[in-house]
Amino acid sequence: MSIIKKISVFTMLLFMSVLALAPMHVNAATTGQQLTSPEAGWQRFNDSNNLIKFTNFNFAHTSQSGNFNGDLSYSTNSNSKVEFSFYGTKLRIIGQYNTTTYRSDGLVITIDDVPYYYNELGNSMLSQIVEFEKSNLEARIHNVTITRKTSDTKFMTFDAVDIDDSGYLVSINTPAKLTATADDSKIILTWEAKEGVSSYNLKRSTTTGGPYETIATGSSISYTDNNVIPGTTYYYVVSAIVSGIESSNSNEVSATPSAVTNPDYIGNYATLVITMTNGGIKEYTLPVTEIDKFITWYDKKSDGKGKSYYTFTKASSVSPYLRIKEYISFEKITNFDLKEFNQ
Repeated sequence: MSIIKKISVFTMLLFMSVLALAPMHVNAATTGQQLTSPEAGWQRFNDSNNLIKFTNFNFAHTSQSGNFNGDLSYSTNSNSKVEFSFYGTKLRIIGQYNTTTYRSDGLVITIDDVPYYYNELGNSMLSQIVEFEKSNLEARIHNVTITRKTSDTKFMTFDAVDIDDSGYLVSINTPAKLTATADDSKIILTWEAKEGVSSYNLKRSTTTGGPYETIATGSSISYTDNNVIPGTTYYYVVSAIVSGIESSNSNEVSATPSAVTNPDYIGNYATLVITMTNGGIKEYTLPVTEIDKFITWYDKKSDGKGKSYYTFTKASSVSPYLRIKEYISFEKITNFDLKEFNQ
């Protein structure tokens, strides 16, 4: 074989080897395409999942071949509605296309109160179609509602929903948009209201992911956590009670009260020892932020300003009392000491 032929054969073999080793690029599905199974990085939940709520649907979870898991939910009612909530960053709505004679051309999907629009129109009936897609969402719980134009009398369908493979569905009663804001002595928490809620359970942990301890229960959608240590990070979730059933936990948030920078203190905690005029001793172990409030009150009162007493509050371990408040009179204080430490 000539040198030229040998070089040509070698070049061809090298080119084929490069092709064989090159990664294969598969285009992601787009809106309007059929997708009979979730793509890599996605997972699919069928319409029969009990965390997906259907309201005023003529035909919910009806057996029909060609659809995901062999069933489909569809309706002609003008007030039909699909609701679900999920944790993740992306979603796809899987449904069924057909002609204008049979399918809706005006569906409204609302994600966290922001409306988007799509239709189910095609040249013929085709199942497991990517009807809508939204990506680049914030990694948190999202609330989704699908409705139709009031004047529309044609079918709307819902076959399945695809979300991140690391995401998950949650109860539609699960509170979302939990936020936490900290300063040097408290953390302020707020979350969105949910319909039909009798109460909320606010839970806290010093470890991400829990376990959590319930620190407040009530109907308010905000709470101020005053029982915090500066420099410590706290993690919070909130759940809702609807018809006696507790929802999933909300998104987790965290906040860290500012560490004390007051040069008068070298620790973040202290035991305050107060000697009373009758010889009695009072001891309170508190964050130095609370100690500083006491000293500020004492200094002002020494100048003749402010209340004649200071209030110490602590949780009660004796039923049925919720907390104990102790009022210390300024005139009954002889002296006090501080024993600082770090906790």
